[in-house]
Amino acid sequence: MHAHQSHTYVQARLMAQKKKKLQNQTNLKMMMLLVLLVVLTIVGCGVYAYVESRRVLKDMVVQGLQLQKDQPGGKRETERRVMLLIWFEKDRRECTSLLLEQVTKAILKKCGTHTTLTWYIKDRQAAAESAWSPNLSPISAPIDAQVTIGGLFHFRHEQEVQSLGKAIVKLVEKESDAFTVHGYMVDQSLYTDYGEYAGPATAGWDPSLKRDWSDGTRAPKPYAVNHTLFPKKAGLTKEEFQKKWFETQSPMSEIMQPRAKYVRNFVDIALTSNAPRYSASVIEVWPSKKHVDNPFLFFNADNPWQLVVNIFVMMTSVLRIMDLSKITGSSVGEYIVGDK
Repeated sequence: MHAHQSHTYVQARLMAQKKKKLQNQTNLKMMMLLVLLVVLTIVGCGVYAYVESRRVLKDMVVQGLQLQKDQPGGKRETERRVMLLIWFEKDRRECTSLLLEQVTKAILKKCGTHTTLTWYIKDRQAAAESAWSPNLSPISAPIDAQVTIGGLFHFRHEQEVQSLGKAIVKLVEKESDAFTVHGYMVDQSLYTDYGEYAGPATAGWDPSLKRDWSDGTRAPKPYAVNHTLFPKKAGLTKEEFQKKWFETQSPMSEIMQPRAKYVRNFVDIALTSNAPRYSASVIEVWPSKKHVDNPFLFFNADNPWQLVVNIFVMMTSVLRIMDLSKITGSSVGEYIVGDK
């Protein structure tokens, strides 16, 4: 009797273990199926978002091109300018002061009347803000300042301006040993200036506000100014790069993003030996820092799905013209001299 009970107990226990094993296998299968469904859903949503983004990109480009025709930026001519990229070797406050006072006076004296200077400087205030760009593998160290010099073609031809640009580089280096300088000839287009934005991304700001601060003073808060440099994508000619940038990226981003000002500098030639081979310098002025930090404002999205689609739109366009690992960008202060 006792042996029979023991045998029955063992059988019951084996059955319970077998049942538990089957249950665990069933649970594992269900878990794997659930994970598969989640992955398929994410992939499916991603594919749908990508397909949808291609349609949205085309629509935004059409809207942006049409919008630009009616805006001041569409009627402004591209201006040929000398552009200097500057790296600091000494204290940031000292270097900023030198550029805005001593160097600015020297350049204006050298270039004469009609000259305008637009400085973008990573001053102490900008340096305290986090850089928006990851600066993963740029072709040079992030710059500390950029100046574009306009109004040089009054009474001068191209070769004279190029020679003047080289002379300005030497002039800046002579003013102080605090700077490393490279020069370029660029074609600048002021796509959107203060008070001109007419796109739909108007949440949290007044796009009609024009520049009303004094010549030579820093663009005031709450404006947030970002500067970006990048080489063209490998395999593109200069003409292909410019076409994709000007006819797709710019009009699309004007519809999507809340920019108070947008400046494109298309780099033509370098004026100094061993200059980093950048193809573009871009200035984007945002209504406030929150418009940079908040993705729903930055991509003008009303909900998470629209945010995903708009990010796909932006990345699709951007990756056609640049390698994201090669860009360098930072927050800067804007100082305009001679424009008022």
